Amino acid sequence: MVELWFDDDGAHEAGFSSDVAARLAVDETLFMQGLGGSAVVTDSDAPRAGDAPAAVWLLGYGNVPRRTEIAAELATMTGVAPERVAVNRPVPGAKVLTRPLMKVLPIAGLAVSIAMPSTLEAQDLATMLARSKARSWFPAAQILIAERIRIV
Repeated sequence: MVELWFDDDGAHEAGFSSDVAARLAVDETLFMQGLGGSAVVTDSDAPRAGDAPAAVWLLGYGNVPRRTEIAAELATMTGVAPERVAVNRPVPGAKVLTRPLMKVLPIAGLAVSIAMPSTLEAQDLATMLARSKARSWFPAAQILIAERIRIV
């Protein structure tokens, strides 16, 4: 999973209009089969998870429940501090990120990110979540691990 984090709209615009963005778009076709992304807003007061070394993402598709208690339930179930859990939803009407020659992937209706201190701990948590009742919250879910590398 690839994540792009921007501090504000100006940084977002500068990033996507840069030469680096053009080179990244070419490079993506070497390691990605498809792309589906959009701007999200978080339902929680969790700090920006983009600063953690790794994350586990639960992506819910289809008829996703609107549960405000998901972050607290996940924290209780996993033993992860609640401030590391962020419930994210697509920004209504936001432009969907696609690339020519790449399969367009569906946009998740709910994306829960759990900031983790290491990739190994993220892998362990992802395994535990795959076996937990969290799967029943949104049956058509993917559980992904993101290793975070800051480029700029």
